[in-house]
Amino acid sequence: GYLKFAAVLRLFNIEVHRLDTLASLGGVPTNCDLLIIPGPHDPIPQLELGKIEQYLDRSGSRLLALLDATGINREPGLERILAKWGVRVTNKVAVDAEHTPPGADLMVVSSFSIHPVVSPLYRDGICLVRPRPVGRLNTRTQPADAPRVQEIAYTGPRGHLEGDDAHATTLPLAVAVEKSVPEVATEHG
Repeated sequence: GYLKFAAVLRLFNIEVHRLDTLASLGGVPTNCDLLIIPGPHDPIPQLELGKIEQYLDRSGSRLLALLDATGINREPGLERILAKWGVRVTNKVAVDAEHTPPGADLMVVSSFSIHPVVSPLYRDGICLVRPRPVGRLNTRTQPADAPRVQEIAYTGPRGHLEGDDAHATTLPLAVAVEKSVPEVATEHG
């Protein structure tokens, strides 16, 4: 799947480079416009988590974090970084029988908010394999410069957490996070 994703990116003249370990590189390269973390199966070492945080603190940094069900029963790493950005990651799997083909582990998601990153998906939707609910972290007070978190993809109204089908509701499955940048030009534009 990720090789096909990389091939599609290359069709749009986007260079794709694999970063095996951020520690050996000294961090995310300064010319990186988008860091993609494709559903890590193993815990991310603390040193590398620190390098990811340093990258996100840079003005204009972008992250596409894909989280799957394999991360449910392990020590949170990336989830802790996302919480600092106002994102809540649930340690259970979302279920939506109405949008899951019989006998499949994937969910066909076709409920989206209005946001440019999901506008190409409005007509066709997207398939997610055993997704974890990801939404806005509810906090009582937020500083003025807090990142803006917008939920952008959802289960249907009968979604629920795995093992808890008595509490059906619409669950968020993806977010877009944006932090305002100073009006002066930045290195990444």
